[in-house]
Amino acid sequence: MLAREGKHQEAMAALDDAAFSAALGARPSTLLELADSARLGGRPGRARDALLAARARHHVTGSTAFLLGKVSADQLKSSADALRWFETYLAEQPSGVFAEQALARILEIHSAGPGDGARAAASRYLAAHPNGSRAALARSVLER
Repeated sequence: MLAREGKHQEAMAALDDAAFSAALGARPSTLLELADSARLGGRPGRARDALLAARARHHVTGSTAFLLGKVSADQLKSSADALRWFETYLAEQPSGVFAEQALARILEIHSAGPGDGARAAASRYLAAHPNGSRAALARSVLER
């Protein structure tokens, strides 16, 4: 498979719409591979679709929500969707392996955007990770 060789763009190009739609019915591990290939191959819409299929058809939670947040923030440029997915991840796995990263991404999004969510996000981040990777950002937000 092209994706296993790191050829993610080629793997996505090889899947026409019908083949991609058929692949959405695959088992969870295949859907996660498909999502990774789509995400890394520059096809964020397909990555989102594969992750949503894994959640809906196979109840794969946690990491799928985190990846949906990353795709939404980094590739689809949808802060609102990213926030929703990072919050979903934290609700599903509050102590999960991506918990600090999810809180950091929430802080970054709020800090970069309008509104007053940045202070709350900074306080929340520092309460959970006072020495975390984004602690300096959180403190700077609170000092404004």
